[in-house]
Amino acid sequence: MLIPLAIGCGNSGPEEAVVTGLVQIDGQPIDKGSIQMLPTDGVGSAVSSEIQEGRYRLKIVPGKKRVEIHLGEKKGQIPARPGEADSPMIDIIEEAVAPEFNIDSKLEANVVLPATEANFETKRLPPGARPRRPGSTPRAH
Repeated sequence: MLIPLAIGCGNSGPEEAVVTGLVQIDGQPIDKGSIQMLPTDGVGSAVSSEIQEGRYRLKIVPGKKRVEIHLGEKKGQIPARPGEADSPMIDIIEEAVAPEFNIDSKLEANVVLPATEANFETKRLPPGARPRRPGSTPRAH
């Protein structure tokens, strides 16, 4: 007697929703940056995706997400090997998006199956402002 045995991949985890949208900075699409969605409800893990020509697409477990948006801009160059005359130069890249849209973000997305569209408008760091590093505390003025 043969006993049928079910072998297959099966479902390897929770179902994911496709999230797409437009990301702008000061009213213009972000040319090339990144977006990260972090669960605030304890379901799933953080997922990030590239932003290209203002658009992004990612797959994530449904639920409430905190959203961070990043845009690195070249601010200059420094020698890779200081003191060496023939040292190659490396770019200095700094965050261009204001902290309220990344490190201090209050942006949220409620992701639902099967798909969610979530668009975000951000602002540049003010002229002369320095980007904060993770773990640093904003100073009172």
